[in-house]
Amino acid sequence: MKIIDAAVVGHEMHKTEALYDETLMSSAKLLQELLKVRQHPTISPATGQDAIARLVRSQQRLVESQGDILRVHGQIADIARERADVDTGQCPWEQTGALADITETVPA
Repeated sequence: MKIIDAAVVGHEMHKTEALYDETLMSSAKLLQELLKVRQHPTISPATGQDAIARLVRSQQRLVESQGDILRVHGQIADIARERADVDTGQCPWEQTGALADITETVPA
Protein backbone atom coordinates (compact mmCIF):
# COMPACT_ATOMS: atom_id res chain seq x y z
CA MET A 1 0.00 0.00 0.00
CA LYS A 2 1.34 3.41 -0.94
CA ILE A 3 1.21 6.07 1.72
CA ILE A 4 2.00 8.84 -0.76
CA ASP A 5 0.56 9.19 -4.24
CA ALA A 6 3.54 10.64 -6.10
CA ALA A 7 1.42 11.51 -9.13
CA VAL A 8 -0.86 13.70 -6.99
CA VAL A 9 2.11 15.36 -5.29
CA GLY A 10 3.78 15.94 -8.67
CA HIS A 11 0.59 17.38 -10.15
CA GLU A 12 0.14 19.78 -7.23
CA MET A 13 3.82 20.79 -7.39
CA HIS A 14 3.62 21.66 -11.08
CA LYS A 15 0.31 23.46 -10.56
CA THR A 16 1.82 25.52 -7.74
CA GLU A 17 4.87 26.43 -9.84
CA ALA A 18 2.62 27.50 -12.72
CA LEU A 19 0.48 29.64 -10.42
CA TYR A 20 3.57 31.50 -9.23
CA ASP A 21 4.46 32.27 -12.86
CA GLU A 22 0.90 33.37 -13.65
CA THR A 23 0.81 35.62 -10.59
CA LEU A 24 4.12 37.21 -11.49
CA MET A 25 3.00 37.77 -15.10
CA SER A 26 -0.26 39.30 -13.91
CA SER A 27 1.49 41.66 -11.51
CA ALA A 28 3.91 42.64 -14.29
CA LYS A 29 0.94 43.54 -16.50
CA LEU A 30 -0.52 45.57 -13.62
CA LEU A 31 2.76 47.43 -13.24
CA GLN A 32 2.82 48.14 -16.96
CA GLU A 33 -0.71 49.56 -16.84
CA LEU A 34 0.08 51.73 -13.82
CA LEU A 35 3.08 53.17 -15.62
CA LYS A 36 1.00 53.80 -18.75
CA VAL A 37 -1.46 55.84 -16.69
CA ARG A 38 1.37 58.10 -15.52
CA GLN A 39 2.25 58.82 -19.15
CA HIS A 40 -0.98 60.79 -19.57
CA PRO A 41 -0.23 64.53 -19.74
CA THR A 42 -2.73 65.37 -16.98
CA ILE A 43 -1.25 62.89 -14.51
CA SER A 44 1.71 63.83 -12.34
CA PRO A 45 4.77 61.57 -12.74
CA ALA A 46 4.71 61.09 -8.96
CA THR A 47 1.13 59.77 -8.93
CA GLY A 48 0.95 56.30 -7.48
CA GLN A 49 4.67 56.09 -6.73
CA ASP A 50 4.11 54.45 -3.35
CA ALA A 51 1.74 51.90 -4.88
CA ILE A 52 4.21 51.14 -7.66
CA ALA A 53 7.04 50.73 -5.18
CA ARG A 54 4.92 48.34 -3.10
CA LEU A 55 3.99 46.35 -6.18
CA VAL A 56 7.64 45.98 -7.18
CA ARG A 57 8.53 44.88 -3.63
CA SER A 58 5.71 42.33 -3.75
CA GLN A 59 7.12 41.02 -7.04
CA GLN A 60 10.53 40.63 -5.43
CA ARG A 61 9.03 38.69 -2.52
CA LEU A 62 7.10 36.56 -4.98
CA VAL A 63 10.30 35.67 -6.85
CA GLU A 64 12.02 34.84 -3.55
CA SER A 65 9.07 32.67 -2.53
CA GLN A 66 9.14 30.99 -5.92
CA GLY A 67 12.77 30.07 -5.24
CA ASP A 68 11.62 28.34 -2.06
CA ILE A 69 9.00 26.40 -4.02
CA LEU A 70 11.69 25.26 -6.45
CA ARG A 71 13.81 24.09 -3.53
CA VAL A 72 10.77 22.22 -2.15
CA HIS A 73 10.44 20.53 -5.55
CA GLY A 74 14.07 19.43 -5.37
CA GLN A 75 13.75 18.19 -1.79
CA ILE A 76 10.60 16.23 -2.56
CA ALA A 77 12.31 14.69 -5.59
CA ASP A 78 15.24 13.68 -3.36
CA ILE A 79 12.89 12.08 -0.83
CA ALA A 80 11.05 10.22 -3.59
CA ARG A 81 14.33 8.81 -4.93
CA GLU A 82 15.31 7.63 -1.44
CA ARG A 83 12.02 5.79 -0.88
CA ALA A 84 11.83 2.48 -2.67
CA ASP A 85 8.08 2.12 -2.04
CA VAL A 86 7.09 5.30 -3.91
CA ASP A 87 6.61 5.21 -7.67
CA THR A 88 7.87 8.65 -8.66
CA GLY A 89 7.35 8.37 -12.39
CA GLN A 90 9.43 10.75 -14.43
CA CYS A 91 9.75 14.40 -13.52
CA PRO A 92 10.50 16.23 -16.78
CA TRP A 93 12.74 18.71 -14.96
CA GLU A 94 14.81 15.89 -13.46
CA GLN A 95 15.18 14.17 -16.82
CA THR A 96 16.82 17.25 -18.33
CA GLY A 97 18.75 18.25 -15.21
CA ALA A 98 16.95 21.61 -15.22
CA LEU A 99 15.74 21.27 -11.63
CA ALA A 100 19.29 20.91 -10.32
CA ASP A 101 20.39 23.91 -12.38
CA ILE A 102 17.54 26.08 -11.06
CA THR A 103 17.84 25.12 -7.40
CA GLU A 104 21.58 25.72 -7.50
CA THR A 105 21.18 29.23 -8.94
CA VAL A 106 18.39 30.33 -6.58
CA PRO A 107 19.90 31.79 -3.41
CA ALA A 108 18.80 30.10 -0.19
